[in-house]
Amino acid sequence: MREKIIEKLIERGYNASAIDTVKNGVIWHGIIIKEENKSTTPIIYLDELDGQHDLEESVSYVIAFYEKHRGFQFDVNLLKDKEFIMKRIYIGMQKSSSEPLEKRESFLNGIEEYLFIDVSDGVIKVRKNLLNMDMHEVWEQALRNTIENSEIESIQEVLKEVFFDTGLEDELNEGLKLHPMFVISNYKKRYGASAILNRRLLKKIAVQYNTSKVLILPSSVHEMIVIPYNENMDINDFSETVHEVNSCTVAEEEQLTDRAYILKVLDV
Repeated sequence: MREKIIEKLIERGYNASAIDTVKNGVIWHGIIIKEENKSTTPIIYLDELDGQHDLEESVSYVIAFYEKHRGFQFDVNLLKDKEFIMKRIYIGMQKSSSEPLEKRESFLNGIEEYLFIDVSDGVIKVRKNLLNMDMHEVWEQALRNTIENSEIESIQEVLKEVFFDTGLEDELNEGLKLHPMFVISNYKKRYGASAILNRRLLKKIAVQYNTSKVLILPSSVHEMIVIPYNENMDINDFSETVHEVNSCTVAEEEQLTDRAYILKVLDV
């Protein structure tokens, strides 16, 4: 289908070609339309089509997406601007992969940390040798930015908005008394799973519930769930929950691992 879409685009005068990218270990199939004197161009991913569109509808989708986003410009010279980078560099988390990124293994087995630059219309993953800077300094600044932009909130407060005035609020409250849960992410709720690096927030939860450990559920690349741990908990039950949610709810490219983690955050 992609080849036929590209043929139709070329017939209509667009300089279109195929491109594949990797998102969190998942290959996405896209099309780019190049213009003269422009160093950047949006990628239109065909994976976002539901497979129910015919050729003409798919071509129209690609053209509409392109026309909507063609005005986005990113000056690649900014990648040489240290002040610009240091203000916008963050740590993201994804499944351990072979992507050629500036990355390192995290303290959570099977999950790696990588660097990304937050720009107005998305993020730029930092590939190996993309930045001609002291990478140790860049990592340190990325960690500071990530921690400063992290937040944690009770899942009770998050879900209260969803279930408000439905009659399910009391049932929700009773369930959360058994296992209080917190969502940790960044302010934008985008690629915020790395907020788990903010040990101060984790310690705050541990102190509040008189425990030295927390249970971590890697819900997606955008956030994680934190639960005060007690010795009566069976981590296998929580790992099974993560697996079920991943298989039913979370898009493959946004999944982390299929397991839960226990993390000691306080010395007692």
